[in-house]
Amino acid sequence: MCSSDLFYHLSAPLLLILPVCTQAADAYVPADAEPAAVTLSTVTVRGKRQKSLNKGYTASGTYAATGMPLTLREVPQSVSVVTDKQMKDQGKRSVYDALSWVNGISGNPASSRYAVTNMYARGETVNDYQIDGMTTEIDGNQLLNSGAYERVEVVRGTSALQGGVGDPSATVNLVRKRPTKERQAEISVGIGRWRRWNAEADVSGPLNSSGSLRGRAVINAEGGRHWTEGSRDRSDMVYGIAEYDFSPQTTAYAGINHQRAREKEFYGGDLPVYDSAGYPTRLGIRDNNKIKGSRYRERATELFTGLEHRFENNWKAKLEYRYNREKTLNPGMGDAPYNYLRHDDSSAGAKFYKMGDNIVSHAFSFKLNGQYDLWGRKHEAVFGIGGYRTRDKRAWANSEGNYSIDDIYDFIRRRDYPSIASVNDWKWDGDTIATRQISGYAATRLHATDKLSLLLGANYARYHYQAIPVGGSPNTEAKEGRFAPYAGITYDLTGNLSAYASYSRLFMPHENGETDINRRPIDPITGRTVEAGLKGEWLEGRLNASLSVFQSKRRNVAVEAGKFDNDDTYYRAANTKAHGWEAEISGSPAEGWDISAGVQSHLTREENGNRPNSQYDPRHSFKLFTTYRLPKTRWTLGGGVRWQSKTFVDKYGDLSNIEFDDDEAKERARVLSRQKSFAVVDLTAQYDISKNANLTLNFDNVFDKRYRMDTMYHDYGQPRSLSGTLRYKF
Repeated sequence: MCSSDLFYHLSAPLLLILPVCTQAADAYVPADAEPAAVTLSTVTVRGKRQKSLNKGYTASGTYAATGMPLTLREVPQSVSVVTDKQMKDQGKRSVYDALSWVNGISGNPASSRYAVTNMYARGETVNDYQIDGMTTEIDGNQLLNSGAYERVEVVRGTSALQGGVGDPSATVNLVRKRPTKERQAEISVGIGRWRRWNAEADVSGPLNSSGSLRGRAVINAEGGRHWTEGSRDRSDMVYGIAEYDFSPQTTAYAGINHQRAREKEFYGGDLPVYDSAGYPTRLGIRDNNKIKGSRYRERATELFTGLEHRFENNWKAKLEYRYNREKTLNPGMGDAPYNYLRHDDSSAGAKFYKMGDNIVSHAFSFKLNGQYDLWGRKHEAVFGIGGYRTRDKRAWANSEGNYSIDDIYDFIRRRDYPSIASVNDWKWDGDTIATRQISGYAATRLHATDKLSLLLGANYARYHYQAIPVGGSPNTEAKEGRFAPYAGITYDLTGNLSAYASYSRLFMPHENGETDINRRPIDPITGRTVEAGLKGEWLEGRLNASLSVFQSKRRNVAVEAGKFDNDDTYYRAANTKAHGWEAEISGSPAEGWDISAGVQSHLTREENGNRPNSQYDPRHSFKLFTTYRLPKTRWTLGGGVRWQSKTFVDKYGDLSNIEFDDDEAKERARVLSRQKSFAVVDLTAQYDISKNANLTLNFDNVFDKRYRMDTMYHDYGQPRSLSGTLRYKF
């Protein structure tokens, strides 16, 4: 069966679910949205408000899209949620791993296995990240261990209301774990292939007799080898948070999240799949380009605090602050080859370098939201202001000597010539990247009728970027302010099914200071996104489904256009258009049955026909993961499949990593760099040893499918692996 046929065969059952699910249910909203006061003059019934349902594969609602407590059905955009239960069932321990199972999200791992970067949605890079609904700048290599988070929310499309600048791909919101009113504790230990291990403890509950003071602590560690030769890694995390109720209306909290990662000879992904003549190289999945002794270390400390006050008139004010300091150090790294391989010549060059980053960021947010009466109906509104400031002091050094390797294939097997210790002459350089943003926003949700609601809002953001060389003045500077409106409409077709549409404009500065051939900064990205669809909610919020179509336009997208004499890249401004559709279902359709499934199709093109990010972001994809507890047994069985269409280097794209012998060689390399459509199958089995003890087995990539994450390099996804985790709840 061809890939297109498989795509439609997989998507058809999911699309049929929307009209089939017709069971009535009460409207579902987040727990902290208190019920409105009942007045005799009002006949509108908004539904019963219940506790949050985050124990399965869906959530009761989200603040991420609008800053208001809305159910997934009430948000006029596509929303996906990866809960803590789903991450545990799948054996995922990083935010990157969790996002890889979200409908419409694809990615290529960062240089660190514990970081999140290079994520794509709707043909564009994901740049907008939030923590507990607060926009903050997250560096591409920032450590993001999933142990600190209750769930990961993804709002696809432009969402700039809460202080962000807007991104047509998606907004990722990380929801922290909070203290519980009841005492609970869980410990887990696990082992897996390549001598991998992990351990975690999660303890929560009241800290005084009245329960006004509560705390939670999560400690975990993991490490082991990698499937590439010689690679090892280790990660540790300590997360703690405390809450205190000054009164029934006022709560304060403060916490810390400290993470550390150490890696040795971790694969850098620079081994090309083709040579200068466009023919395949003799390299494979286990080959490692890192020279023996190469090391990488990273440490990040996050401090956060907040104060929340709930007024008697159903209004709530929340003030938050976040401080993050991150240090990255490459005390000695060596890569080979650092550029390309010649055809009929096995010699290559080696690159030696040292790098260090010291990133300090501050972020704050103030938000006021609640209900008000107008025209005999109750409506919701939110007002907020937020911003961040980041300084990244970077230093790097390259070896001044020229190092060559006689036989790259022999070197790859040994990785010990030349050695890091032999490098004595280093040329140091550095700069400071300073960014700051401040924005204000306001939005209201008007209930025009019992079935019709309008969401209107706007955001104004100012952004400032500077690149300051050591001992010099800024050589690159960009600052801009822009107004971005937002509008959405939702209409209840039935008690369980709604139709929606939304319109938003976007403003997004280039965060890496991209300049054109005249060294002038590329103008900020502007554009708009429109989306429409259907959303359903059944079984008292335990099951959610959606179907959406979208279209977006972007102007001033920075595209690589050439090199300066000093080998820096210069860019051109391009305009892109994207359109597509998505369908998704998540939740618990029956007792003991959890499911998360989604399918999407999109196409993004520039004016010249180029497809941006075509080597990472597939046009079509399908994802399904489900578990079912066997009745009257202690077993829960499940599994999942991730399928995607081909990825490739677009014919308009530039294969700049190799100096090809001729145009025919370049075209051969382009064909060779294609990754055909593929599917990866995972299985899981859980056995309840006792009421408190549970054993989970995860069998990933059951059929050992070999596929490249980056089409131009020997950068592969995880091979077949088996892991087991033992959990005990107190």
